[in-house]
Amino acid sequence: MVKFTILFITKNRTDIFKSLNSCLKIKKYHKNLQIIILDGNKNNYLSHKIKYFKGKVDIKIIKQKKNGFMNACFEAIKHLDKGFFTFMYDDDILSPYFGKLVNYSCKKNKQIYGYGIIHPKKKLFKFKQPRIKSISKKDINFLAEYFKIKSTKVLPNSPITSIFNVKIVKKWNYVLKNKIKDEISEHLMIKKNIGPDLLLYLLSLEYDYKLNNTIVTQNVVAKFSSHSDSMSIQYGSSNLRFGYWVAKKIFLDIVKIKNLIGRHLILIHLIKGFFISLFFNLNNKQFKKYKLKNYLSIFYDLSIKIF
Repeated sequence: MVKFTILFITKNRTDIFKSLNSCLKIKKYHKNLQIIILDGNKNNYLSHKIKYFKGKVDIKIIKQKKNGFMNACFEAIKHLDKGFFTFMYDDDILSPYFGKLVNYSCKKNKQIYGYGIIHPKKKLFKFKQPRIKSISKKDINFLAEYFKIKSTKVLPNSPITSIFNVKIVKKWNYVLKNKIKDEISEHLMIKKNIGPDLLLYLLSLEYDYKLNNTIVTQNVVAKFSSHSDSMSIQYGSSNLRFGYWVAKKIFLDIVKIKNLIGRHLILIHLIKGFFISLFFNLNNKQFKKYKLKNYLSIFYDLSIKIF
């Protein structure tokens, strides 16, 4: 049976067991489940508490060595070898039917993309049975949708709502460590963790594009707990918008498939980038100020690709 692994990232939270229990429900539908917990806590609280789960599932705790969310991701994926996986965060909840998607994915050797919902942490969300749908690129080119001025589709972008082939995360890891060439991109993507989640989706969709088959469920399969210290609230929309534009730009820098999204959409993306960077500079909540040469660098490769 194909292995499915959850990379569970936690730091400075002790109330993680609702999240962890939602992961364990996958075993009802798929027995070959592994959970790898990346523990960013300074104490050994989890090591003592996790004994309760050890008889129920293959579970492993890895103490995080370097600070930072992306470092936790990089350390976690070292423990992936084959099969399929997803990320999980310590305050979110998976659908009790998520195991159905896992079982389908592992049996059919297909990635699956689902949706999440922002919901109050202390309130229950009633999940529905997921419906699985296969879409060819002739019907919907999901990659192109991410680059339109305004997509007609609501597009997924959080890793915990989807199931990815381990092959994809290896490429994702390589791109993040070797293909980020400028200071702005490195600061936003690596230090601030804005965009790597979207980049993972784009690389996965590129993989499925080659197979001419994308598997989706339009159902909500994860609850994102809303709270005051969430990244989207703390960082502000200007930083987030620029970071996610950068993620798309990095993808376009490395992609090699002809007519993948269309040259006109790449041009639109470039133009959008100028306006997004302008608003980023005018916003008082920006992380730091950059020199003109930094902005010229970030647009250079993409401009060459178009012209």
